[in-house]
Amino acid sequence: MHRHFVSLTSLLAVLLVCVVELSMLPAAFAQETNAGVQGYVKDQSGAPVAGVDVELSSKAMMGKRQTETDTAGFYRISGLPPSVYTITFTARGFRVIKREGVSLEVGRLPNIDVQLELGVASEVIEARSNR
Repeated sequence: MHRHFVSLTSLLAVLLVCVVELSMLPAAFAQETNAGVQGYVKDQSGAPVAGVDVELSSKAMMGKRQTETDTAGFYRISGLPPSVYTITFTARGFRVIKREGVSLEVGRLPNIDVQLELGVASEVIEARSNR
């Protein structure tokens, strides 16, 4: 009887290990395949700017991706193919900020914070990035 109990216990232990291993299998295949970017947009005094149009463009995707900053000046765009992007920030009463050469990589969500300068939208400030 003792021998039967030990073999049943061993069988249950092996079965439990198999169940745990199988439950972890989907996580092994759920690798990140996209990139993204986020950040804050503020004015020269450091105050957040809501409603800023944030536009991403790249040769790696058709069209453009856009979003607006929220009341805290925060924006986030995810689900992007990894590539080198141009990010344009446009808001009424401020100069347009254009960040070129922003490299977005798989599984990363870099912060690209921007400080807007007063001016008219026809004035464009361009900056190349090493990211």
